[in-house]
Amino acid sequence: MKKLITIIGMGAMLCMVPACKKSDIKPQELSTTTADAKQSPQSDPQTQDASLYVMLASKGCSTPQKDYTSVIVDIKSVKVYNAENVWVELPVVSGTWDLVRMQQGDIPGLNITDRKNVKAGAISKVAITFGDNNKLVLNNKPVSCFKLGAQEVIMNIRGEVMAGRVNELLMSINICDNMSTQVNKDGTTCYILKPDMQFQRITQKMIK
Repeated sequence: MKKLITIIGMGAMLCMVPACKKSDIKPQELSTTTADAKQSPQSDPQTQDASLYVMLASKGCSTPQKDYTSVIVDIKSVKVYNAENVWVELPVVSGTWDLVRMQQGDIPGLNITDRKNVKAGAISKVAITFGDNNKLVLNNKPVSCFKLGAQEVIMNIRGEVMAGRVNELLMSINICDNMSTQVNKDGTTCYILKPDMQFQRITQKMIK
């Protein structure tokens, strides 16, 4: 009996040495260096590109402008002002735009630019520059003198384009009650359209 107790006691003493302890090996902890902690440019939305294009709608008139057969404007340039304080020019769709016909259409607007990749982030301004190929037809008769009250319109907006999305920027132009006349020195009448433009919204779509 004494021998058995002695053997058990020796076993207990042996288990007090490091060999009988639970494993001292701890799971390896992955240290994060400063370089690893920094967000990569690819994951930062502000450094990624966003696809952007601009649409134009012609606002309908509460009182129909029956005399206007067509009001055609020539758009030469469309630019947006981004968060980096840089003007970015978008590729303009070639052609002219009949604002009266656009009022009668079933779609909310027409593309006046093609898509372009721009920096994602805030957009604070949109600038539209008009050309000289503007025409007015009243009661099916072309007007000899027609011009716009401003060659360039700059709008202050609050919008944001998102990376990894197709961003649609919609603007509207209002010709209702914005046509005035002046008499030239030769006695002819010149019609002047004030390009009253407004920012509507920016919507995002998935890239297909």
